[in-house]
Amino acid sequence: MVAIGSEERIRAFRPAEFSALTSALTPALRSAAAYIGSCASTSYALVVVHQHGADSMQAAIERAVAPCVGGGFTLGLADPVPLGLRAAREARRQALAAAELAALDPALPRPTRWSALGAYRTLLTTARPSEQVLRPLDEAGPSAPMLLETLETFLDLAGDVQAVARRLNLHRSSLYYRLDRVARLAGVDLADGLVRLELHLALKGRRVRRRTLR
Repeated sequence: MVAIGSEERIRAFRPAEFSALTSALTPALRSAAAYIGSCASTSYALVVVHQHGADSMQAAIERAVAPCVGGGFTLGLADPVPLGLRAAREARRQALAAAELAALDPALPRPTRWSALGAYRTLLTTARPSEQVLRPLDEAGPSAPMLLETLETFLDLAGDVQAVARRLNLHRSSLYYRLDRVARLAGVDLADGLVRLELHLALKGRRVRRRTLR
């Protein structure tokens, strides 16, 4: 199952987008051998496809959707499931989670597969980690968003300073300054693996809390 969601931090489709999407999906996809069916709500659309041929459907779905919503959308792909109501519900849950988290976390690959969500899959089914460790950064005033983005990018890229500097378009000395400030404000050692794990889970748990699609 494939879920289609808005890329703009999860918003409902505009009336014109919704009308275009509901009119375009079935005519554009029904000739494909892997297509089973589709439906749309004001916040997302679902496309059900056969496991065999699902990969080839991605491009067709993107072509059908892009003119309707201006290219600002994400695709979330569920794991293959057997036919049945319970399995379909699980596939829907997986696809919606993948599509929405892709909109909430630009570090995720596009399109986003449930199987590629990593720790997010655990965060979606267990108690959320405490955000207490992030509070000193939240209280850093106007620089808080910058410091949180720097920290999350650093953790997403496994501490690869060169890759982080390239992603953030920073000189390495500026990156080191930011990381040092993060460590001092939070009172942590970023070289400690358990500290990194706690911070990373807190950041990703915060994104999970922003989900609205169910």
